[in-house]
Amino acid sequence: MKRVCIILTCLLITASLFATSGEVIAIKGKVEVQKDGQWKLAQKGEMLDSGVLVSTGFKSELTLKVDGSTIIVQPLTRLRLDEIVKKGDVLSSKVYLDMGSIKANVKAAETKKVSFTVRTPVATASVRGTSGEISYNGILNGETGIWDYINQSGDIVKVFAGDTVSIDNFGNITPAQITFAQEVKPQTPTTLADKDTVHVGVDEAKHNKDLDEKPEIVDVIVDVGWE
Repeated sequence: MKRVCIILTCLLITASLFATSGEVIAIKGKVEVQKDGQWKLAQKGEMLDSGVLVSTGFKSELTLKVDGSTIIVQPLTRLRLDEIVKKGDVLSSKVYLDMGSIKANVKAAETKKVSFTVRTPVATASVRGTSGEISYNGILNGETGIWDYINQSGDIVKVFAGDTVSIDNFGNITPAQITFAQEVKPQTPTTLADKDTVHVGVDEAKHNKDLDEKPEIVDVIVDVGWE
């Protein structure tokens, strides 16, 4: 009877867990993914499951959509998708950031709740509906909401919107620094592809004016001073 109860409990737990995937919605430059031990170029529209490795090159990035959340894998970054699974009404996503940095805008869509965790060599950051940027070397920039930032000793620090917190290899936590350079507003992170749509060109009016103007000729007298 005890054995039957254990089996039923295991079946109930398994039934409540549903593996899901993330969709690649944008690619910039050279991005590779590793599946079944083989590296290949990532493709827009491709579905990435738990266990997949992602590697971005110079000036390259990948944008991954998981339910209502958006994860931007920035240039020169390497990460592993540890978990993308639905647990009841909660969608849980976990990634390991080996090097580089990512931006995340975490929010629920089809599911009622969402949990997102980023583990780096020095710390772990987790959120339930917020956005920010985290680097493998322990720097976390909060953009919206509140992050729980945990060092390897289990010490927890809250990172609020506009705060920057860093944790070093020894677990030392640098207090939050408020960013005054620009106002922090809730928004979807800007991708490199979005930035490329901004036209940067020549000021035609100024350019034509410069062409019409004749160069000014100036006589320069040099006194050598021979004796």
